[in-house]
Amino acid sequence: MTGAPCPGWPEARARLARAGFGVPPGFCVTTSAYLDFVSRAGLHEPVLAAMSALGVSDAPPFGAAAARIGELSAGQPVPAPTAAAIAGAYAVEVLHRA
Repeated sequence: MTGAPCPGWPEARARLARAGFGVPPGFCVTTSAYLDFVSRAGLHEPVLAAMSALGVSDAPPFGAAAARIGELSAGQPVPAPTAAAIAGAYAVEVLHRA
């Protein structure tokens, strides 16, 4: 579920490093891992409700919807298989490359 590093991450990291920023190693969690989390936490309908009233150019309401989704997600347990995959990827991608 965590798979390969983010597309474009190496290039972005190199640009930031050349600009003098300290950029830590990292990796991406896939959309399937996020959807698994949303599904197991029973957040599918609340997330859809938070996003349903938005239009493409609704920047301020988008921020409010994102905050609401963050509130819904906070404190929810990460499914065990997803947590194990993230911990494994973190160990490989961050701890062993730091």
